[in-house]
Parts: sequence; C-alpha cells; structure tokens
Amino acid sequence: MILVKELRRDSSFREAWSEAQDLYPEKHLLGGDVMDEESYLAVISYTLETPNVCKEFNALCREAEAAEWSWEIFPFKSLWYFLIRAFEKL
Repeated sequence: MILVKELRRDSSFREAWSEAQDLYPEKHLLGGDVMDEESYLAVISYTLETPNVCKEFNALCREAEAAEWSWEIFPFKSLWYFLIRAFEKL
C-alpha cells in the first residue's frame, strides 16, 4: 500500500498520521459518518499545527507539473488521494 511506504519514508507525515489516529475518535464523533476513516485521518493530518505537513504538501503541489514523471516523485500521493475523497464528500 502506498500509504505505508510514504509513512515509512517521511517522519513528519508519520507523526502527523499517528496524531490523527489518536484524535480520530473524538473528531469522528463531531463529524459523523460523512467520509471514510482514511479521509478523516488525511484532513486531521493536514490541519495539524505540529507537525505542519500541509506546508510541505502545499509547496510540493505548487511545484508539481502536469507530467507523469512529476507524479512518480510526488511524496504525498496517499494524502492527496484521501484529501480529494474528503472534499468530494463535503
């Protein structure tokens, strides 16, 4: 699974995802069953103040080109995917 590889590779992303897993039960109660768990975790990870994954994610998204090679080296494929799924549900 791509998510597992990306979490192994990036300590900030791994820390944010772990923190999101800790916060998920509380956040899920507030938000209900609007989206799947991974999408919730992506939104929580993205919005955490520390570690600030969104800063690096946004910078890399701005630098990315619409080319296949750019997608191949993009380090946050899973976060991008689950955020898109979350936005589709909102």
